[in-house]
Amino acid sequence: MEHKTWKFQLKGEDHIVRLDWTYWGGRREVFVDGQQRHESIIPMRWRSSQVFELEGSHCVVTTEPTGLMSPKFRISLEIDGEGIKPQPGSSFWEG
Repeated sequence: MEHKTWKFQLKGEDHIVRLDWTYWGGRREVFVDGQQRHESIIPMRWRSSQVFELEGSHCVVTTEPTGLMSPKFRISLEIDGEGIKPQPGSSFWEG
């Protein structure tokens, strides 16, 4: 299982969002401040978005391959349309 973690402040509060994801099995789990907010299993579906609310803000974690048959992935977190940088060393194959 691969992991991606983002640490940031929102409305003056510290938060941690973590995505746990399996490449072939398609398991996706999103944790916000240690609490599971999303869980799904969609085998062989590499492009997906998990949506949740945090402190009244719209949040989206997106997983997508960088190319048609690429083994590299772009994993992102957006809050109200603004990209949040992941923690160093918490990457999948690509940022």
